[in-house]
Amino acid sequence: MSNSKHARWLLAELPGLLHEKVLNQESAQKLEAHYQPLAMQKGNNPIFIITGILGALLIGAGIISIFAYNWDNFGRGLRAFLSVAPLLIAQGFYAYAYFKKKDSVAWIESTSGFLMLMLASSIALISQTYNIAGSMEEFLWIWMLLSIPLMYLRNSTLVTMMFLAGISSWTFHVPESSSHIVRYWLLLGAAIPHLWMNISHPDRRIRANQLGWALGISLLFSIMRVPEWRVESGGIIAYAMVFGLLYLIGRKFYGKEEYPWQRPFQSIAIIGTYVMAMFFSFESIDFDLEWAEILGGKKYASWASWTNIGVFMSALAGMGGLLVYHLRKNNWLNYFIVGFPVLVISYLLLGSTDTLPPKIFMVLFNVFLLAFGAYYLREGIIKERLGLVNAGMFIMSSLFVMRFFDPDFSFLVKGIAFLLIGSAFFGVNIYLMKKKK
Repeated sequence: MSNSKHARWLLAELPGLLHEKVLNQESAQKLEAHYQPLAMQKGNNPIFIITGILGALLIGAGIISIFAYNWDNFGRGLRAFLSVAPLLIAQGFYAYAYFKKKDSVAWIESTSGFLMLMLASSIALISQTYNIAGSMEEFLWIWMLLSIPLMYLRNSTLVTMMFLAGISSWTFHVPESSSHIVRYWLLLGAAIPHLWMNISHPDRRIRANQLGWALGISLLFSIMRVPEWRVESGGIIAYAMVFGLLYLIGRKFYGKEEYPWQRPFQSIAIIGTYVMAMFFSFESIDFDLEWAEILGGKKYASWASWTNIGVFMSALAGMGGLLVYHLRKNNWLNYFIVGFPVLVISYLLLGSTDTLPPKIFMVLFNVFLLAFGAYYLREGIIKERLGLVNAGMFIMSSLFVMRFFDPDFSFLVKGIAFLLIGSAFFGVNIYLMKKKK
């Protein structure tokens, strides 16, 4: 709710407070005089914001499609003019919103997104008009570089989300090499101040939620392309570490939010931890000791490889620092998420040296999932929250369902286990619904 809505609500409550003698006439008049100007301010209706953004995106896509359809029929001069005309028009709308509609989120977001699309259109059309050779990789790189100022000029969430999607897409169009991924860290670093400014701001919760989801999803896709972080090598630990780091950051900036969609970092961390643990509960992986060979001096590493390893180490150090911060503040933590990287590190180090057989770790990951689900089940029962109960039951029941396909267990054992789990599921839900009534 915006501040203007808060003010209008308070002014509407004043007559009742006067009637109930909670406030005297003098106090009510002072409150009215203080909040009346704020109540007169126009709020940003989400419907206007959404329709404005969709309209800008559709118009931009329509202009690009029309030009593409008739492009071969235009002369070079006309094509050169049409290449920059949409960009100039978009700049005109952007300038109008910048100077005349400073308080309108709908205008700011729609004109910023429209300008970013027209920028891409002009880059592509100019390249085609003058036969400038290039690839999708180069197009995305130039587009993302030129879009960086748009994130900051009017604090546009839409531009930032498009930027994060664009740099993630760029990583999949470049050759899989360490030096290219270093350029991704540079692009991501350009967005960090904007992300920090909005995610840490207490009055920008909707904006913070949107940016949190965009950043988390962008990271998950992009780190697939880091050669030193690949899943099939020792870098498997990177994903567990990223989930732990996202969770700890989320606890700092989204710790007071109620619903899962309002806690993007925690939700991504929980889902990611569950998926990884479920994968390792079924099969082991073949280890590639590339990291050990590099760190031990047996294998040459380029400056880019050392940079990627340095980014990983910095993130690991950040995770440790955040853990100390939360412990000192006595903040509640889900230690299953925080401790999962430790389990994966043990799996990595001991499994790669054949110190323990892979079956031992498969059992450990099964136990981890069972305890993980039981933890949420217990928390849900104590706090009387059906969402937590159902999350715990889902984790536990999905583990048993996966085990259904395990030939080591007989159908009788599987059947009894499913009956017990299903009965518990209904029993706990009925118990909590009765308590809530």
